[in-house]
Order: sequence, then structure tokens, then C-alpha cells
Amino acid sequence: MIISRTPYRVSFFGGGTDYPVWFREHGGAVLAAAINHYCYITCRFMPPFFEHASRIVWSKIELVDRPSEIEHPAIRAAAEMPKIEEGFELHHNGDLPARSGLGSSSAFSVGLLHALYALHDHEMSKGELAERAIHLEQNLLRENVGVQDQIQTAFGGVNRIEIKPDGTFDVQPVAISEERLSELENHLLLFYTGVSRNASDIAARLSDQISPNFVNDIYDRAVKAGAIGGKLLGAGGGGFMLFVVRPEDHLKVLTALNELLLVPMQFDWGGTQVIFKDAPRYSQTAHHRRDYTRYIVGENGEISDLDVRPVLRSRLR
Repeated sequence: MIISRTPYRVSFFGGGTDYPVWFREHGGAVLAAAINHYCYITCRFMPPFFEHASRIVWSKIELVDRPSEIEHPAIRAAAEMPKIEEGFELHHNGDLPARSGLGSSSAFSVGLLHALYALHDHEMSKGELAERAIHLEQNLLRENVGVQDQIQTAFGGVNRIEIKPDGTFDVQPVAISEERLSELENHLLLFYTGVSRNASDIAARLSDQISPNFVNDIYDRAVKAGAIGGKLLGAGGGGFMLFVVRPEDHLKVLTALNELLLVPMQFDWGGTQVIFKDAPRYSQTAHHRRDYTRYIVGENGEISDLDVRPVLRSRLR
């Protein structure tokens, strides 16, 4: 079994310059931070005792025999990237609502690929995971999305991400002291407006009036209560709003926005990680002779010296 954990992110500056339509001509740069709220992906090889080969659990439950039958588009496409032939079970859990401006879709893509590759003992760098998540979303799923979310959620930390016209990128951790980072964290208040939207859909409808009136009202009330500034996170349309507020003014801003949900946050420094890994319980032999498996493979995963069936031994390797 594999459990991957991938952080969401907040974007401070540069959003929009990470879209191909911009950076292919001008290059791009964003300043962003990963936060300590996460997307979790749990997966394992499916035990060989069920009628279906794979079980996929997200907002619905899918029971399928082949990856091509999976309804969830990202999981269906991602399963083809490591060329998964065995049946598998996959569960998704998220700390925060999807499509709300915190890079949740890309955190899901990065964590999904991380878990599926780890299931096959394929170690990948954070840069490789970011690149493959970008490929998954832009080329396989044909989504109109940028690239900062895949990069930031893969790497974690507080970074300046430079995107070059050819699509390559450079992640530069912001060099400031722990004391200043702690001060920055203590000045940030994250609120949920209760509205979710799809970044690809919003990007297709970009206009001068990207912020709904209720967002402008929230901003105005926060500033009047003492906020230094703030912004709507993501491509627009609602979701989460981030404010910079002196600690002594927190209570006044909280009172002014008392109908909104405050989400405590700190920076995440680990990026995407596999937080649990256990060896598969069943070998490929189980697809041929399930009753032989426990005699051929020991508890440590090694092939038993007592086994004299060369065909089955070759399948295990």
C-alpha cells in the first residue's frame, strides 16, 4: 500500500504568467508557497478475490476491469503513464474543497502520479513529478491550465518559480530567515468564501470583471477593519481569499468577516511525499494461480528456494 501526501498552495504574485499563452512569448515568474493542508492518495494492488480488477473511490465508487474503463479522466490517463497492468485500488481524500483557488487539481495530479509510480517502486524527483503532472493536465486532458500549481505542490516551500519560453522552469527557494518567515505566517489570514469553480473554465472566460461583487465587498470590509491588503486566490470567481493583517488587527478583521470560515495555515516545506509504503501483498502470479502465491513468495517478498516451477518463477521476476 502507498499513501502520498501533497500540499495545496497559495499564490502571491505572478498568476497568469504561468500559462503557455503568456510564457511562450514573454517567459513567466510567480511567487508562491505550499501550505499545510493536503491531498492524500491511497493505493494498492487489488487483492485477487473480487470480481472486479480495480476499485476507484473519489466522490463516487468505480468498479472496473481495465484502466480504460475508469470514468475519472485524470485517474484514467494517469494509470496509462506507468503502464499499470495489475488491478489496483485507489482512494482520494482532501483537506480542503476542490476548485477553490488553492491548486487542488494539480495537487491531486502530482499526488496521484507519485502514488502510482511508487506502487511500482519507481522513484521520481519532484521536478519529474511536476513535469509529468503538467503533461497529464495540458496534453492528455487538454485542460487550459498554467504550470505553477504542479511545480509548487511538488516542491513545497516558499519559492520564486521562473518559467522559460520553452516550458522549462527553475525553482528558487526564497532566502529569508526563519524569523521573517514566521512573521510572514503570522500576518496571513486565509478565508473560505464558500464558492468553488474550475480554473480551466475561468481561464476561458477571462475578462476585466473577474472578481464578483461579493468578493470586492469582502475585500473592502477587511481593509476597513485593518487588513494591509489581500487577494482572491486562483483564477477568479470565488473560493479562498488571503489577507495580510497585523497580528494586533486580527480580531477586528475576523469580526468584520465573521460569516466566513477562517482556515488556519502554515507553510509546508516537504512538498509531495510518500508517507506510507508497504510491500505488495500479492505477486503477479496471483493472476494465474492465486492459490500458489503464498508457497512461492515468502513474507519478505523473496522467492522461496523450495519453488521448482521455473515458469512461475520467471513471471514473478
